[in-house]
Amino acid sequence: MENQMEKLAEFCLEQSQKNTAQMFDVMKNSVTATAEMLTWAQRESQQMVDRMTQQGVEQFVNRLQQIQEQQVAAQKELQEQFRGLINLFTQKD
Repeated sequence: MENQMEKLAEFCLEQSQKNTAQMFDVMKNSVTATAEMLTWAQRESQQMVDRMTQQGVEQFVNRLQQIQEQQVAAQKELQEQFRGLINLFTQKD
């Protein structure tokens, strides 16, 4: 009877060790999957930020071009008005 109890105890211990090992494997796989998911999410968010930044750069460049075009137009208009004033001034003399 004692021998059977020892065998039963050994069997229970072995099963417990196997279950513990399986549990640790599941935990390891869970941690690995979570780390991979976080890495993927970080990579995706970085790409999104890069695209947003690129869009921001494009918008900035487009706006700068519009401002420069307005500046050139204003400068031409100012030059024409200045020439008109000079013509009026020189005609009076």
